[in-house]
Amino acid sequence: REPKGGDRDQIKAMASGIGDIAVVNTYYVGLLLNSDNPEEVKAGQSVGIFFPNQDGRGGHINISGIGVTKYAPNKANAIKFIEFMTSEDMQKFYAANSYEYPVHKDVAPDSTVAAWGDFKIDNLDYATNPEL
Repeated sequence: REPKGGDRDQIKAMASGIGDIAVVNTYYVGLLLNSDNPEEVKAGQSVGIFFPNQDGRGGHINISGIGVTKYAPNKANAIKFIEFMTSEDMQKFYAANSYEYPVHKDVAPDSTVAAWGDFKIDNLDYATNPEL
């Protein structure tokens, strides 16, 4: 069938036998696996994670970014917010609740994410590659 809904819907469809593969963000699998809803946990348990190109260039990643615009009226507070969001304590909280990889070098991924194994990132610079 044509994809319907979001990432969680694709995972649930596979769990119910509709389709064999779906391209989804892995953190949605983490959210399902750690849900209070037993049916969502079952859906999360019914799928596996596959990271492409791990023996070669690595796989594409989506990023969550944060920045300060040139004319931001509250630059000092914006910088404090960035420092807070990237602090070790906040990254531990974020990783444990979003099932995304932390950006702080001293923070390990949540155990759900760590169980998926290592991930080799594709370092292709999309911003400067003229072929893209």
